[in-house]
Amino acid sequence: MKKILLELLLALREAREDLVSRTIKETPQLFSSLFQYENNENLLSLSFQREYSIFINDNLEKLSIHITNAENSDTKKELKFIVEQFVSFKQIQNTSVIDTFFLNDKIEQIEKIFSIFDKDSDRIEEINYIRKKEQVLFERKFKILLGEKDELVE
Repeated sequence: MKKILLELLLALREAREDLVSRTIKETPQLFSSLFQYENNENLLSLSFQREYSIFINDNLEKLSIHITNAENSDTKKELKFIVEQFVSFKQIQNTSVIDTFFLNDKIEQIEKIFSIFDKDSDRIEEINYIRKKEQVLFERKFKILLGEKDELVE
């Protein structure tokens, strides 16, 4: 039992070290959305969900690397408990480690939502540029035409 506990603690420690490292290095993926979506509560919430899912996934990857005897019934109980705590599957009685692999899908879906939002923002920016450009060109032409009309009147 001590070996399992040590392996478990080592895995959890490494996952937390990864999170701390990402924070200290100000990893763009971790921080950019905090600024980018600060005025959009829904996207900011998705950003937090993505980061939490990445953190959980990292923990589970570390567990799978460090736990040497995953077939042991005590180990299975411990892993199941940890997964339930991380992912909050307390309502589901038959939670398995496989449920956690859906986290990657969740992370990818959140990334796709951000990508779509960013593309829409880029399109809006492009449309605004074209609109402003056309407005300036129109006003130039209009001033030229007004100048020609004034010359004809004189």
